[in-house]
Amino acid sequence: MHLLAALRQAVLYAGCAALMLLGCMPWVAKAASCADMQLLRLGSGVVTLPSGTVGQPYQYTLHATGGEPPYTYHAGSLPPGFTVSPAGELSGEPSPLPLITVFVAGVRDQHDCTAQQTYKLSIVAPWQPSPQPVPKPAPKPKPPEPPAPPPTPKEPPAPKSLTTLPLTDTLAAPFPSESAVDVYMLTADIFKDKDVLIELKQMTVDATPVDISANATDGKDDVGKDDTGKDDASNDDPAQQHPPVNDVDQPVDETIEADVNAQFQRLLKPLLDVEYPGEELFKAALDTRLCRFSADLITATANKNKLAAPVDEESGCPPKWDDLPEKVVNTPSNPLPWKELPQWLMSRAMRDLLIAKARRSHSLLQPPAPLWSGKGCGCVRQLSGETYGFYPYWHNADKPVPLDFSLISRINVFALWFRDNGDLVEPTWKAQQSTDFIREAHSHRTALDYTLYHNDWRFLKSATDDEITAMTQRLAVQAAKFIDTPLDDLASRSHAWVPGFAEVERYGNGLTLYLDKIPTDDDVRPAFKRYLDKQIRELIDELRRRDRRYVLNIVVRDEDLTAQGSVWQVERMTDYLRLAESVDPRGGNVASENARARSSTNLTLRYLVLLRQPTERGMRKVLSMIDGDKKIDEEECRILLHRVIPILSTGASAEPELFEDLAYASDNFGGAGFWAVPSLDEPAGKMTAGRIRASFLQRIPRAEQLNAWICEYRWPLRVAAEGLLLIWLVAFVIYQSSCRFRQVGLVYPLGLLLGAIAFLILGALLLVGDPRLSQLRQGNALLGLLLIVLIAIIGYHMLKPRVEKP
Repeated sequence: MHLLAALRQAVLYAGCAALMLLGCMPWVAKAASCADMQLLRLGSGVVTLPSGTVGQPYQYTLHATGGEPPYTYHAGSLPPGFTVSPAGELSGEPSPLPLITVFVAGVRDQHDCTAQQTYKLSIVAPWQPSPQPVPKPAPKPKPPEPPAPPPTPKEPPAPKSLTTLPLTDTLAAPFPSESAVDVYMLTADIFKDKDVLIELKQMTVDATPVDISANATDGKDDVGKDDTGKDDASNDDPAQQHPPVNDVDQPVDETIEADVNAQFQRLLKPLLDVEYPGEELFKAALDTRLCRFSADLITATANKNKLAAPVDEESGCPPKWDDLPEKVVNTPSNPLPWKELPQWLMSRAMRDLLIAKARRSHSLLQPPAPLWSGKGCGCVRQLSGETYGFYPYWHNADKPVPLDFSLISRINVFALWFRDNGDLVEPTWKAQQSTDFIREAHSHRTALDYTLYHNDWRFLKSATDDEITAMTQRLAVQAAKFIDTPLDDLASRSHAWVPGFAEVERYGNGLTLYLDKIPTDDDVRPAFKRYLDKQIRELIDELRRRDRRYVLNIVVRDEDLTAQGSVWQVERMTDYLRLAESVDPRGGNVASENARARSSTNLTLRYLVLLRQPTERGMRKVLSMIDGDKKIDEEECRILLHRVIPILSTGASAEPELFEDLAYASDNFGGAGFWAVPSLDEPAGKMTAGRIRASFLQRIPRAEQLNAWICEYRWPLRVAAEGLLLIWLVAFVIYQSSCRFRQVGLVYPLGLLLGAIAFLILGALLLVGDPRLSQLRQGNALLGLLLIVLIAIIGYHMLKPRVEKP
C-alpha cells in the first residue's frame, strides 16, 4: 500500500511539473525568439514619406524587417483624416490645409516582439497652372529709324529675384530657435550707446531744475528732514515737490551732465565684462549692484551729516519694477527721499534698456572646437571638492586661452544641442587639430563633460507619451555614443597598448543636461515635467548600461529649487540619486578621500545650481531647503548636499566676497563651479584661480613645478621607462646565458648598471608625479615591492651555483 501511494504521488508531481513546463513554454519561446532571431525593425532615423496632396486620396504601405511574420501595425498622433490598418496600410484624404506632421508607428510580430519608427509626412497644396497671358494686339508699324551705333559691351545680367518657393520651405526654419543660447553681458561700449546716452540726458534734464549744485553745502540741507525727505514744516504743494518733467531737447548744464555720466559709470563698472547665462541672473546682478551702490551713497550721506544710516531691510530695494511707470513723469524733489534713490539712479526704462543691450545670442549650429592651453600648470591637484568650469565656444580668442587645469576638476564644453525629436546635433570635429583641446585636457587629467542644451518646448503641447519616450531614448543613446567616441590620432591610440597604463582616450567623461527657459504656461508645464523625468531616467539607464565611469550633471536654477510650485523637489532629486548611484542610506559607500560620498555604480550624479546674486543668500536658501526636507533621512541629505555644485559667474564678485562664497561652498556642498572657466589672461580669472587655490587646495605639494612637468609628460616617461626596462631585461638574460658576453669585460656589466640606474631615475620620477601611481605613493605597496625585490636579489645570490676557478 505504501508503495502504491508513493508511486501515485510521484505520478501526480510529474504531471504537475509537465503542466507547468507546458504553460511556460510559450513565454520561454517568446523570450528566446525575440533575443535570438533577427531584430524587428521598421527603419532607422526619421523616415520621410512621399508627400500627399490636399483633396487627393493618399496610400502608403509600411514595411517591417526581421522578426517573424505575420506583422500587426499600429500608429498614434496621425494627421487628420489618416488611419493605419493592421496590415500596415496608411491611407486617408489629407485635410484642406497644407502641413508637415511627424508621427510614430509600431509593429508587432507573432512572438509579440515590437518595434517603433518615426515618420515625417508633408501635405502640400494641389498644383494649379498659372493663367495664360492675354495676347496683346500687334503694334502699329513705325517709320524706319536711323541706324543705331555699335553696341557697347554690357555687364552680365543680375540673377533673378526669388518670386516663389516650395510650401515645405515656408514651414522649415533654417535656424531653429532652440539652436541658439542667450547670455547677458555689459561692456564698456554701453557708455557710448546712443539709446543709453538719450536716457542719461533725460536724467540730466530732470536734474537741472533741481539745482544739484546748491547741495554743495556739505549736506546741511538734509538735516531736519524726516525719512520721506520732507521738512517738518513741509510744503504740501505737489507741484513744487515734483515739478513737471522737462523736455530732453532743452539745454542742460554740462557740469550736471558730466556728473550724471560719471555716476552711471561708477554704478555699472563692476558688471562690465561679466557674462550671465540667463536673463534672470543678469536682472538679479543688476538689482544687487543697484541696491549696494544706493546703500553706500545713503551711508556716506548719513556719516557726513553725523546721522544714523537707515536699516537696509527697510529700503524696499530692489524696487518693484512692474509697479513703476515706464517713463518718469516728474522730476525728483530736492532733497530726495532715501527710499527713492534706487529708481532715481536707474529708472525702469534704463533698466529695461540695459537688459536689452546686454543680450547676446550665440548659435549652436556649427560651433568651433575650444581653443585653450594649460602648459606648465600640471595635473589636477587633490582638491577638497569638485571644481567645475563652463567653456562656451564663443570665448575662443585668436590664440589659445590660458587655463589653470590644476585647479579645475571638470570642464563643461558648451557646444551641443538637440532637436525636438531628440536627435543630437554633433559638431564636425573630425580633423586632428579640432580635437587638440581634448588631448590637452586629458594631459592634465581634467575631465570633459558636454552640455546637452535645449530651450524651446512648444513641441510638448502635442507630443504623446510614446513620442516623448522615443525622443528621450534617442538622445540618451546618441549622447552616450558621442562621448564614447575614441580619439583616432596615433598618440591617443598608442596609449591603449602601454602595459600597466593602458587607457583608451575618448571624447568625454560625462554629460550635462541643460534645459533652459523652463515653460511657465499651464498647458506646457505638466508635459515638461513628464519629459524631464523621462529624459533623466533614460540618460541614467543608458550610462549605467555601459562599462566605464561617467558623471551626469543636471543644470538647475536656484529659483527652480526654492520657489513655490517649482519643477524640482528634494524628494525627486533624491530618487534620481538612488537610481543613478544605488545610494546606501546607512552610509556604507562613504569614501575616506575628502570625506565625500562615493557612488556605488559607474555613474555619479551631480546638480549644478546657477546662483543669482547675492550668491551667499542663494546658497543659504538651497542649503536650508535640502536640509529642512523631512522626507529624506539625514544620511541621504548629507550625500545629496555633496552632489550639489553652486555655479558662480566669474568676475561677478569682489575678492573678499568670492572668498566667502567659496569657503561656504567648500564647507556645505560638493564644490563650486564657474561660468565661465577662469582665464589667466584676465584679472578676474587670475583672482578667481587664486581664491580656488586658497579654498580647495588642502596641501600645496612639495616640488610643485617638478610634479607639474612629470604629470604633463607622463606618457613619454611611461613609454621610456617600460622600454628601458624591457631592453635591460633582454640584455640581462643574454648576459647570464652567454659566456661570450661575460668575457667582454667590464663594459657589458657597466652598461647594465647604467641602464638599471636610468630605469630607477625614470621610475622615481613617475612615482613622484604620475597620478596613476598615487595609491602606490600613499600606501605601503611601494615598501612591500622594495622588500620583494631585495629578497629576490639575496635569494638569487644565495642559490646561484658556485663554480670554482680551474
